[in-house]
Amino acid sequence: MRFARGGRNTTAPFAARSAPVQDDPSENPYMAAVGLKPGIFTPDECLWLSHVPLPAAAAEIYDSHGPDARIDRELRRTRERLLPRNHEFRWVFHRLGVLAREANDHGYRFQLDERMTAHLLEYEPDGFFDWHMDLGRGPTASRKLTTVTFLTPPDEYEGGELLFMDGGEPMRPEQGTTAIFPSYLLHKVNPVTRGNRFTLVAWLHGPCFS
Repeated sequence: MRFARGGRNTTAPFAARSAPVQDDPSENPYMAAVGLKPGIFTPDECLWLSHVPLPAAAAEIYDSHGPDARIDRELRRTRERLLPRNHEFRWVFHRLGVLAREANDHGYRFQLDERMTAHLLEYEPDGFFDWHMDLGRGPTASRKLTTVTFLTPPDEYEGGELLFMDGGEPMRPEQGTTAIFPSYLLHKVNPVTRGNRFTLVAWLHGPCFS
């Protein structure tokens, strides 16, 4: 897996986006690391996942307005399908789980449990998701690691870049590439201006951060 430091690709096996703090041996230099792993899913698998027939609805958010999820089209315009963790999709959860746990063992070192959830997201033209964290209220409170798999070839849509608040180049990787990062990192998806952008987003859970 390739990780980014300050928006630049690095050949180090695991590097933080900002320079590690060397003075404190207890400091984890990977707390803001964002990794990219190409080829996690084949083009055929990406196409199948993009159009798998599951119930779709406008994506909701959890925020400070209350304990329940709500739709806010000023913050997020996305359609989502919940990916059930059943026999049909077991291979998807297994593949992403292995990737995320290897990255966690190598650098993040978060306390994880066996829970894992996933959504298929579709960004139509004018679809976007403004600055947010994946860690929040309700069922999102236990999220530790986020994976985002890009299911659409980058030449089939415009806009829709994945950005992080702490800097780095906007992400529009090749089809089948998976990004992984701590769920508390602020990030956003730019508005899609042409085509449809499909992603598979999954979260590994654990005891709430303290």
